Amino acid sequence: MSNDGAYMGEELRDFLRTVDASNLDALDIPVHLAGSEEWNTMDATERSPILGGMLRNLVERTKRHVPFYRKNWTNAPPPGMILDIDDLSALPLVSKDSVPGTGSLEKNGILGFRAALLADPNLLVPDNLEELIRRQEAANPGHRAIVNRYGGRKILEFSSGGSQGRGTITRLSYLAVEMEAYALVRALRMNGLQSGQSIACFYNDTHKGGLQLERAAQIMEMPFYSKRKIFEDLVIDSPYAKSVLGFQRLMAEGESELANERHGAEVRKGIREYIKSKRIQVVESVQPPTGYLANNQKGSALAFMTLYEGDPSAFDSVEHVFLTGFSVPKTAYETLRERGIAVSTTWGSSEAMALGTHAILAGDDVNNLIATPFPTVGGVFWYRERDGVQRLVPAPKGDEGILVVTSLIGAGSTYIQYRIGDKAICAEGGYRAIERSNINDIAGSCASDALGV
Repeated sequence: MSNDGAYMGEELRDFLRTVDASNLDALDIPVHLAGSEEWNTMDATERSPILGGMLRNLVERTKRHVPFYRKNWTNAPPPGMILDIDDLSALPLVSKDSVPGTGSLEKNGILGFRAALLADPNLLVPDNLEELIRRQEAANPGHRAIVNRYGGRKILEFSSGGSQGRGTITRLSYLAVEMEAYALVRALRMNGLQSGQSIACFYNDTHKGGLQLERAAQIMEMPFYSKRKIFEDLVIDSPYAKSVLGFQRLMAEGESELANERHGAEVRKGIREYIKSKRIQVVESVQPPTGYLANNQKGSALAFMTLYEGDPSAFDSVEHVFLTGFSVPKTAYETLRERGIAVSTTWGSSEAMALGTHAILAGDDVNNLIATPFPTVGGVFWYRERDGVQRLVPAPKGDEGILVVTSLIGAGSTYIQYRIGDKAICAEGGYRAIERSNINDIAGSCASDALGV
């Protein structure tokens, strides 16, 4: 089967003709169709009721089978009122951390679910998850080969950032993770990545983003060098073995500042020589903003520009740099572009991947993102509990608001109208300037986790 996005556009069209497209459940869609570029090129007036049907079915089963929503959404609008994806704004806002209200019964704010989720890790997981997985498998005849790619695990667990407190666990079926990986393939193609290009990836491979970037590379047939492999190769056959081992040991002990002080320079030198010797064409990494690096040693040693500026000539083979986890600093992408290196980003999270991606259509600013509207959808809202009856009001184009995300799959930890903790500017076709409400809050987030060794 071809993994070409245009080919899958035709395949998606064929699939939609065989079903009631306005009453479709995401569980019944073959996972590889999430990679179809048709999700982006389809006219919004056609796409909206298709996504609305998925949302309606998701809300209906979630209210019956997910403990958190069964308890807290008793007054939510009935699923039958959901006709298109714009009806998301009528659903209650869900938040990991509490949002203060006025203190009145009518305007009592939002009670965050973090403490309850730590006490009961299945709070957001459907009580019929095994049944949902069987339903997904029925839509994917090749599911046995897929589960083998995930080590035979049908349920995968990922740590979600603890920027406001203790981290929580997101649990997803392997087919939900695979569907998100195909959506990431679509995003990476929009960014300009191509089959056959070699990739050096510096994300922690136990982090969801790292795992899905590796899987996306497999789907796209791109030679992939994980950070783990790069370090292993440097230990086996390079003069940097002692420094790499010392760096890893201190990082594992939580001594990131000491790791950088003692071994950082040699480790970075080894990485640069590795990239040069392998003629790496794409680097996937993280570049925190200056404010983050000033407060968090964990990210400073292997931040991309720290690697790059040590010897730009080592990156002569690099054609494309993919930076995510944070808004990409303007100084970083301008510096790289001056040397003829393309720069892009995709926004995603442990809870929902991928929401938006940079593409040529998004203009020069790397942080202008085109929405990738399946299986994750989102919106920028004003939360106006104190001012009016309607709590969530879609932000006008060009205005800033809170970023709210929904995964339409629901095969595992279920996030509907989820206040992710970021703010964004509502833009035509997507989002601009997605970042934490407080930049220093990123310290314990999944973006920080991605920098781990």
